Amino acid sequence: MYIPLLTIFGVVMWLTYFPPQINEYKDEIVTWLEAATGFHAEIGRLKLALGPSLLTLQAHGLTLTHPQAGAEPVARVRLATLRLAPRSWLSNPRHIPLELTLVEPRFNVARSELGNVWVGNLPLAVWRAEGAAAQVEPYLGESWVNEWLNRLAVAIVRVESGVMAWSDAFITGEPDAPFTAQMQLRAIKVWNPLSPKPVAEMDGVTWMPASGDESLRPIQISGRAERATSGRWRLQAAVGGARVAHMAPYVAQIPPLRELHAPLDVAASLALGGGEPWNAQWEARIGTGSLTWKPTFRWPFPIQQLRARGTAQQDAPGKGWSLRADAFRYRGDGDLFAKGLFSVSGLGLKSAPILDLTATAGGAPTGIVNRFYPVTYMNPNLVNWLDTRLKKGGVSHATARIRGPVDRIPFHRPSANPKQEIFRIQGMIHNVDVSYFPGLPPIGDAEVILTFDKQVMTAEVKHADWGSSKRVRGVVRIPHILNGDQTVEVDARCRADIGGVWREVIANPKLRWDKRVALNGSDFSGQGEMKFLLTLPVNRLDDAQYDVSLRIDQADIRPNFLDAPLQRVTGLLHADNQSMTLSDSSALYKNRALALDLTADAYQNPGATDLSVNLATHFITDELRDWLAPALQPGKGALTGSIPARLSLRKRPKQKDYAISGSFNLDGLSIAGKHLLYKPRGEPASWSFDGALDVTGEKVTLARLKGQVGSLAFSGSADWAYGRNRGGLLLDKLKYGRNNGALSIQAALDKAYAPQRIAVNMDWRVLDLSHWLTRTLGDSTSNAPTSSSASSASRPAKSAIAAKPPPEITLHIVADETILANDKRARDLEAQGELRENRLSLPRASFSLDDASAMLRGSFAWKEQWANGPYTGDLFFTSGNLGQLLDALGLSDSLQEDEAQLEFKLEGERPLGAPLFDSLSGQGDLLITKGSLRQVSSLSSLLGLFSLQKLPNLLMGDRPDLESNGFYFETLSGGLRLSDGALFSDQGVTLTGPSLKIVVSGEANISEDRLNLLVGARPLQTLDAIVSKVPLLGKLVAGERDAVLETQFGVTGPLRDPKVRLKPMSAIAPGIIRDILHSNPNAPDSETDAEDARERLLDTVNPNAAQRRE
Repeated sequence: MYIPLLTIFGVVMWLTYFPPQINEYKDEIVTWLEAATGFHAEIGRLKLALGPSLLTLQAHGLTLTHPQAGAEPVARVRLATLRLAPRSWLSNPRHIPLELTLVEPRFNVARSELGNVWVGNLPLAVWRAEGAAAQVEPYLGESWVNEWLNRLAVAIVRVESGVMAWSDAFITGEPDAPFTAQMQLRAIKVWNPLSPKPVAEMDGVTWMPASGDESLRPIQISGRAERATSGRWRLQAAVGGARVAHMAPYVAQIPPLRELHAPLDVAASLALGGGEPWNAQWEARIGTGSLTWKPTFRWPFPIQQLRARGTAQQDAPGKGWSLRADAFRYRGDGDLFAKGLFSVSGLGLKSAPILDLTATAGGAPTGIVNRFYPVTYMNPNLVNWLDTRLKKGGVSHATARIRGPVDRIPFHRPSANPKQEIFRIQGMIHNVDVSYFPGLPPIGDAEVILTFDKQVMTAEVKHADWGSSKRVRGVVRIPHILNGDQTVEVDARCRADIGGVWREVIANPKLRWDKRVALNGSDFSGQGEMKFLLTLPVNRLDDAQYDVSLRIDQADIRPNFLDAPLQRVTGLLHADNQSMTLSDSSALYKNRALALDLTADAYQNPGATDLSVNLATHFITDELRDWLAPALQPGKGALTGSIPARLSLRKRPKQKDYAISGSFNLDGLSIAGKHLLYKPRGEPASWSFDGALDVTGEKVTLARLKGQVGSLAFSGSADWAYGRNRGGLLLDKLKYGRNNGALSIQAALDKAYAPQRIAVNMDWRVLDLSHWLTRTLGDSTSNAPTSSSASSASRPAKSAIAAKPPPEITLHIVADETILANDKRARDLEAQGELRENRLSLPRASFSLDDASAMLRGSFAWKEQWANGPYTGDLFFTSGNLGQLLDALGLSDSLQEDEAQLEFKLEGERPLGAPLFDSLSGQGDLLITKGSLRQVSSLSSLLGLFSLQKLPNLLMGDRPDLESNGFYFETLSGGLRLSDGALFSDQGVTLTGPSLKIVVSGEANISEDRLNLLVGARPLQTLDAIVSKVPLLGKLVAGERDAVLETQFGVTGPLRDPKVRLKPMSAIAPGIIRDILHSNPNAPDSETDAEDARERLLDTVNPNAAQRRE
């Protein structure tokens, strides 16, 4: 054994100092090399040189080619060296180990568009099948040389400064434009390359694509490969400083790596070969940079650091390969972080790979949420709209879940398997302001869960404030953020400030929903629980849909159609675009309790509106007492109880008019009134109406009016054109006690400050005035001052006079039969009157009574204010039977069979609130002819001393029978004066008859039931005529007077029973005697003394009278 070694050592030493011309053995070396490598080999020149292993065989210009004919070289090597490998020899002494070094080799590897890998110009499959089996003819030399050559083995292969050119048409899909790159093989070492378990190491290998991007630098690759006996390789590699652009085509299918702009360090362990799919484990670290993923991120997403680890593997045949990150952790600006896992399957196929991502994040301010908008697919208007929706606050926690084909993210297009596609990003945002629509109050200080689910954006508000409303919760949703026409949906609940909601939402200038419901200008205040649904197209505000439910606790509402607010309103209000309902509601209107139910369908379309309004309330007697006071007895007990009332309004579709109706239940009302107005509690009574409201024509028509209260019953119709301020009332059936007829009222107001014109027409079959005429003297209850000073004090100041003029009223009354006092009946009553500009005119009033006619005309004019203050007027009355008229008027039954004429000029002043009759003042004349007086108790007392039939009866003391026969007179005339309702006769009223002449002067105050009259009587007018013909006798008896006998009386006291007393200075006696009495110092100074003087005078004239008295 030692001899050969010494021999070899000697040979080596000899060859070292005396190198042979080894090039002569080139063919033998080539033959051996082909046998050792399986390739055809060509060598340009051989050289034996001294080196670290003593002798090194150098082959310059080495070319290796596949043995298949026509193959191109696999590699061209500038220099190949072969030397001994002593370390390997020691481990295996039976072989002579050699170390083969390839210096600056160049390899060409390519992949076709079909996915086949070519080495040189042959597919890799050919190399695998034929390369290892290629053999050459054995060396035919001497046996010992052949033996030594056969013992030579390549134990180590080194590659230094090599270049591998890579061309890939499969990844680009274009044969004429493949992806190309170049790998610098600076140091590669392979142990036992031809053994079953070769081992390779890479160090200093770089990769550089031929992209022309000067910003790229070659990336460093290092690793180790080892083959197991099973034929499966295990490769460990590390890449430092890589950029996605270095291998852009290969990561284009791996989102989000394809848009990563940051340095990447990767370490991987790969197992492949052995007839099994390859698999790998990897770990990566990404440095400072950004990630741009348009479907997910709006702008480049900043990265401070990202670490990930996972696996990769070849899937089933035809399924490509998959990449999985079992964990990744991201750190961004500030406190932003994210972590999770993802997988990408179906890589390496023509179809898009499938991404499955699960991640959590947090620490982000609200302002960066807009980075996650999928702006590639979103409407730009919506993007701009969302940019200003979220303010303040931060994202404390967020989750992301994405699954599906990467080319369909965010899965907004229709899919055959929509359930298999997931795109959901959800974050919890604290203390954020959500502005969902410009101009509307934001949802403030909110806890919001913001979710992007495919093309649906949802903001779930856990709690927040909404303008002035509190405890807001609900959802703001955009169901299609990726379509061209986005819509915002709001589903919210809150403790609502009703006033704030009305002003900030309903009456918002950009929405003006208050105009849609015809409530613009209204105002609301109060609290309630509200549910608010809103569908708001961003680009079509007019198509907004809403659904509002409001449970009103306590609110004040001032609608634009009421003159006072609705207070303490409760109820449930529901409104949407098609209908509005108000139920279970109650309120106070001017302190009156109301209950209201309202239903309105299609209320925004006037032609299709179906509206129903029902109102219930109660009228209390305190509200009606002052209004009905003129018809009631004094005292609060005259009107008691309450009046339930129900009003309804209905409008059906395609009907322009609103049907209106109302009913008032008067059963519980108790009325103690005047003039037959009486109703006990519990007696059935009601008032109702039905009609129509024409909003377009601004007119109300009541086709039916019907009522029954006590002895009052009526039915009829009414209409009022409120747009033109004119209308009328027609009661075609009107009964009140014995009154039976019809009433018509027409009113019109043409201008705002013009007087209202009213025409009143009464057509009575029976008109009962008996109750009005049955008046007990002195029943006036007026306490109004009557003196001129008091009148002035009671006059209202001019500043208090209403600026609006009083109405102009015309009155026409016709009555077939008129019931007067004492059951007297008048026929054919007709009266006309007019009130215009503070002037009341009665052109004519006429009627017939027992075939005698009567007529009245006159006028009244107030200088300052209607019915109050200074006035003037005139009155003219004529009657063919005044006695019957006075009897029918209930004034007197003492006058009959006479004609009368009365004319007055009026001028005075009526104090505010005083009865008109008590305020009358003026001057007038009275003339009554050919009548008689009877049943006048005061006149009987007055003429108790005289016989109106014969003078002897007077002298004998007989009294006339006025009660049965009456007193006939030819004329009753004189001047009268009225002063504040009191009647005066300053010049005297003269009653002239055949045997008596009476002159009356003084005051008769009917309102105060008081008389204060001075009555002068001149009986025996025939005797006066005889005496006046004898001058001496007349001088003696009558003195300077025209009458022989004259007496005066005082009449005082109440009208029905006055006291009549003889005046002290007057007696029935001749003038001379009266003169004596006047000059007698002992003349009577009292009425009793006057009576005694009268008795003595009668005794002187007729002694027999004294005897009879005795």
